[in-house]
Order: sequence, then C-alpha cells, then structure tokens
Amino acid sequence: MIPVATDRSLSPQHQKALQRAFFLLERQNFAARLADYAGQPVDRLLRMMPKSASAGLNRAIEAAILKCLHLAINLIEPVTTTLMLRSIADTARHHGEDLSQLEARLACIEVFALGAGGARKQMNIGYYASRALLSKLAGEASAYLIERSAVRASTPVVNSLVTEIASRFGVIASERFAASAIPILGAIGGATVNLIFINHFQRVAQAHFTIRRLERRYGQALIRHHYERLSSQYLQTGARA
Repeated sequence: MIPVATDRSLSPQHQKALQRAFFLLERQNFAARLADYAGQPVDRLLRMMPKSASAGLNRAIEAAILKCLHLAINLIEPVTTTLMLRSIADTARHHGEDLSQLEARLACIEVFALGAGGARKQMNIGYYASRALLSKLAGEASAYLIERSAVRASTPVVNSLVTEIASRFGVIASERFAASAIPILGAIGGATVNLIFINHFQRVAQAHFTIRRLERRYGQALIRHHYERLSSQYLQTGARA
C-alpha cells in the first residue's frame, strides 16, 4: 500500500469546509433543532416522544426508501416527484457529482441513512464507518440493479440495502411523526416541523458531498485522517451538540 502523507495540509478554505461538514454530521441533529425551536432542553423533548415507531410507519418508511432507490437507478430526472431526493441530487450536482453514474446516485440515497447522527453516537459509529457499511451494501446491490433496472425488496442484496437505510432514516422519521403529538410543539406548527425535517437532510447532504468533493481533490485517506482528527479534538474538549 502507498503510505498516506497525513501531514499534508488542506487549504484554509477546504479546512473550513471540512470543519463545517464535521459540525453538520456530528454536532447537530434533528431533535436538537426541534428543541431549539420549542425552547426546550433536548433531553426533556425526547422524553416526551413515543419510544418506538409503529409497524405501519416502519413499512411506510421502507416503501419510501424503495421508491427512492427505484428513482435513483433510472437516472435522477424522474425524482421531480420526490422533493427531498431532488434537493439532495441538486446538492450533489453543485459539489461536482456525476449523476450519470450509479455510484453517485446511490450516494444520494445514503444521505437518508447518514442523517441519524444521534443514533450513530449511541452506537459509537462515526460517519466513515456508517458510510463504509452503506457503500458495501450499495456495491453488492449495484450489479443486480444495473442488470435488471428494477428494484425488488424480495431480492436479498436489495433488501439488505433498503433495510439498513430505512432503519437509520426511521430514527429521524419517527422523531418527526412523534413530534406532532407533543403539545409543546403545537406552537411551532406542522409546516415548520416539516421544514426543519427537510432542512436537516439538506444539511447532511451538504456535508456528505462536501467531503466527497474534498476526497476527489485530496484522496479519501487524507480527508478521513483530518476528519478523525477533528473528531478526536471534539471528544477531548468534551463539547456537546
């Protein structure tokens, strides 16, 4: 293996971009933003929410992810009917992604799974570990998807990818639906909660594709090194989201 020049510096502009991406991925989450709007501590707000999603919601989430995956393999243009995925795709294009490539389109789908920052912290799983798992599952599904240009949840490789993304996306979706049942959030209004929900994933997309853009310039190993150094510094200072 070629050794990585881990002492190589990023430009000041790119260092700031990476710091911003780290902040969005590791130090912000949907529940915290809801709590800010409600003027309540995050812990108190989370205690008010139901602890688990209904089976019906879980099925709906898996169906939604399956639909997005179907749209992604048939190029990105049909996603005009799917607001969040279209917004994510626009962000990907802005950061130089070639959406004619299936790998780039699947990276858009990964955003739905990467948004569950709080859940990743509880499992002690960082951004790169989560992304590696998702990329492995996506890679296993790619050959099948390219060959058939169709998505079937009953296919093991597709089911594994959909289930993994849906389970992570479901953490945030559950918080979104649970929030509507909390009287203290009534003053915010359902439309505002929806905007916070959508904006959360837009921010995750910005961070995800910023990192991928920097990786294309500097190499993944170097950007991961700098990212993990930011993570170590964050943990050492005892900073809180």
